[in-house]
Amino acid sequence: MSRNEEYIPKRDDDFYNFIKTLIKILLQSTEGIINWQAWEIPEAKFKKLSELWNEYQKLYDKAQEKKNRDAGDVDDHREARKALEKYLRKFVNQYIRYEDQVPRGEKVRMGILPKDETPSPVHGTTSPLVKLKNDGGAIIDVECRRDKDQTRPSMLKGYNVELRWWALEKTAPPPTNPNKTGYAEELSSKAHFKVDADMDNQGKKFYCYVRWKHKSDSKFNSPWTDLMQITIS
Repeated sequence: MSRNEEYIPKRDDDFYNFIKTLIKILLQSTEGIINWQAWEIPEAKFKKLSELWNEYQKLYDKAQEKKNRDAGDVDDHREARKALEKYLRKFVNQYIRYEDQVPRGEKVRMGILPKDETPSPVHGTTSPLVKLKNDGGAIIDVECRRDKDQTRPSMLKGYNVELRWWALEKTAPPPTNPNKTGYAEELSSKAHFKVDADMDNQGKKFYCYVRWKHKSDSKFNSPWTDLMQITIS
């Protein structure tokens, strides 16, 4: 992905409007969840940004009053901008610019990415690697990995694991796609979890499809795995 390194405007008026828009978008909500929370930004970090912004707003407004300001007001405004800009650069790079859970369209709206930029590949564009095993009592143990070279379960930041499953007689035809009717669904925030397939289903075939499900933007969901199966015991 090509980088727009200098996304922060130089002119004070443009800088003011840039920050104002960014804060506004962070405070907007999607499906009842405030964006900065949905994007997993630590509360203390967002609070610090808000405090610097509120202080800067007051000093900016004062510095704009050309008939009433003095040299001290201008200097205070410049120092406040330096502090806010320094914190903002670190904040954006750490919690917004390179984070997959922040939709690219929102990054563009905030002025962090240019409109014509080609988005970088999202981790979730490949299916998880999944291992199924019986845990007894009709419990299916599920392990997911994001990298074939790993040996331990691993999770993608900003994603859940979505698993759709069926318990069918051995003579019944298996489901041909993950949208086949009759499935049960599990959604896990962990890469290693268990599915209760019900003791009444012991001896039947457990079929499932699995994918990475993005927490806030479905267009970043990964493809489904191939059909997987295990006998329920």
